[in-house]
Amino acid sequence: RSSDLWGSGKQSRDFVHVEDIVGAVMAFLTAEFQGPVNIGTGTSISLYDLALAVCLEANYFPEIRTRRDKPECAPYHCADTTLMNKLYTAKISLQDGIREALA
Repeated sequence: RSSDLWGSGKQSRDFVHVEDIVGAVMAFLTAEFQGPVNIGTGTSISLYDLALAVCLEANYFPEIRTRRDKPECAPYHCADTTLMNKLYTAKISLQDGIREALA
């Protein structure tokens, strides 16, 4: 069995659980804050490592093939959570979110 991952797999993203998004939004609404706020965990993970983490949690072990002939978009996205952390800190880990999604 194999699974294809578009691009190099090195592109990274900051994944945040929807409950943490809601928690952050509510914290800033309650504080009557106005202006933009980055919401995230402040930690990024490569898509290759994310695929591995999901597969391990699912007890599924395919060959993960990167597809450099497919687009991968921006190489790096990670939220600067300096402002967010003044009122709210993300609580749900990526591993817990993966476990919850697979359940």
